[in-house]
Amino acid sequence: MSIKNYLKIIIIFLIITPLIILTLVGINLYNETRNRTINELIQETTLKQFTLQNYLKKYTNLLNILSANISLLNNNYERINYLFREVSTDDEIENLFFIDPNGYSMVEISGPHHVSFKNNSLFKKAIKGNEDFLIQTDNLNSYLYLSKPVYNNSNQISGVVMAIIKLTKLEGLLNVQNSIANRYTFLFSNNLAILSTKAKKIPEDLYKKINFASGYGLVTYRSDSGNNLIVFWKKIPNLNLAIASQVDEGYILREFVQDFAIILFTFLIIFITSLIISIITIKKLNEPIIFLQNLSQQIKDGNYKIRVDKNIIDNSPEEFKPLLMLYNQMSSSIENYVSMLNERTEALEKSEARYRAVVEDQTDLLCRFTLDGTISFANEEFKKFFGIENLKEYNFFDIFGINKDNIKGLIESLSVENPYKNIELSFEKNNIKRYFDWTFRIIYKDDVREFQCTGHDISEIKRLEEELRYQSFHDSLTGLFNRGYFEEELEKLSSGRFSPTSLIILDLDNLKLINDKLGHEKGDLLIKKAAKILCSSFRNTDTVARIGGDEFAVLLPFCTKECVKDLIKRLKENIIKANKEESDLYLSISIGYSTKEGPFNKIEIFREADSNMYLDKHHHHEQSKEITIKRIEEFKNK
Repeated sequence: MSIKNYLKIIIIFLIITPLIILTLVGINLYNETRNRTINELIQETTLKQFTLQNYLKKYTNLLNILSANISLLNNNYERINYLFREVSTDDEIENLFFIDPNGYSMVEISGPHHVSFKNNSLFKKAIKGNEDFLIQTDNLNSYLYLSKPVYNNSNQISGVVMAIIKLTKLEGLLNVQNSIANRYTFLFSNNLAILSTKAKKIPEDLYKKINFASGYGLVTYRSDSGNNLIVFWKKIPNLNLAIASQVDEGYILREFVQDFAIILFTFLIIFITSLIISIITIKKLNEPIIFLQNLSQQIKDGNYKIRVDKNIIDNSPEEFKPLLMLYNQMSSSIENYVSMLNERTEALEKSEARYRAVVEDQTDLLCRFTLDGTISFANEEFKKFFGIENLKEYNFFDIFGINKDNIKGLIESLSVENPYKNIELSFEKNNIKRYFDWTFRIIYKDDVREFQCTGHDISEIKRLEEELRYQSFHDSLTGLFNRGYFEEELEKLSSGRFSPTSLIILDLDNLKLINDKLGHEKGDLLIKKAAKILCSSFRNTDTVARIGGDEFAVLLPFCTKECVKDLIKRLKENIIKANKEESDLYLSISIGYSTKEGPFNKIEIFREADSNMYLDKHHHHEQSKEITIKRIEEFKNK
């Protein structure tokens, strides 16, 4: 772009910018004028609400006094009439009534006597003990109706006192407080606007915008004449009545125009003066700018070695000399920087090649990806394990299947303060389950946040852990749980959460005799035989353990005495069935049990079951020994 075009842009900018600023100032001024008017409207409406409350309170208090005095007069109509005449000197009081419980007026200031109020809503509420008000209007005036129940000495309602107040003075009283021209104040109840002279319905557009339950509000609406009006309204506490003031937005606009005219005139003077000065200054800067533009073009074209001759600098204007000298320094610095950058780029390419070779040769799975799952790099081991050929066809999170939500949550928690986290995941591949320890790390590359994951195969470690875990809780000869596991389970069941809990202690009879006569190999076979029968005789929820050389134990959660007896019966039947095979060793087991309700002492339940086992051994020891000796002799003779 030429210098002339730059100058045109600057001039256009100098024209448009002040206009924008002037527009913003005008908008701000209009908003301030509008907000100031609204604040005055709110303040005056609040003041009028206070005035109205005092106005209504005056007559509410009057009604309270009348009710109290009528109670004291004990429904003496003549004295009530005298009382009404005393207070009716107020011009606003249109009429007063005392109405008996049957709904007929017994005393009034004016009008027909004995008027029926049976269907009057105020009377119906007051006779039930509820105070209320009502505003009604005729063609000339609006009236406020107030009612209050009268109680006799027995604290029972003996009638209702009702007052009718003319509201002719209220409009003048409220409008005296107006400080804004063209403003209008009115009262309203539900959709009825009440003036000092007459009442009319509120415009439908305004009524829809008023939320009477909120207590107050500021709304705008368009009148029937097409004017935009701003209304602030406020509810009178404890009454279904509100006061509202409205102002025409045309008034706000006129106030704004008066203030803005002064600002506009001042702004135009400053703008014209600044524009003339700017044009003169731009013309003087034209030549040095063109010269600098030519020099900058040289740098843009890659000619970093060009310098401004010393003679040109010396013959240039004083204001221009520092710029030319600065240009020479800048071009020299750029030349040095470009040279250094080329050297570092070459070194970085060599380093990246070495790094890639190291990454590709390692056996761990390595991958880099962005937050949306786009993969930027993966080593050969990663691609080989997951069967990936083209990285662009895969999303990192989809590769991990059901674990993708866990991984997303993990990487979203990474930060500069917590740059890495580990998670252990397993995968099924070729019907073989493999375990990996994954390390997820947040990294920054060219100011772009990426993530790197490294997966280390720990399948062999997990296999060894499982084997050690199995060995730590199982007996190596029988495969049953060992004593350590049995004691942990007994401790857990002793809490009573699995009540009733039963414990069976079993002891192989004559094992030492078999070991001595036939050798420990036959004894081990007998132990395995006993373990097999025990496993088949009890429930899946029961814990069968070998707790000694010839001693076994069974823990039975949620097992009553009847339950344990049935299971022992099943065990004995299985032992008898196994012993019918004459070619096999004779199996005899002494059995004792104990059952506890709720929490129990583990030592006590073990001691009780062990004692019962020894009692059982005592009963059949001689018989089982004879059969065992007989079987041993049969084995020897084979």
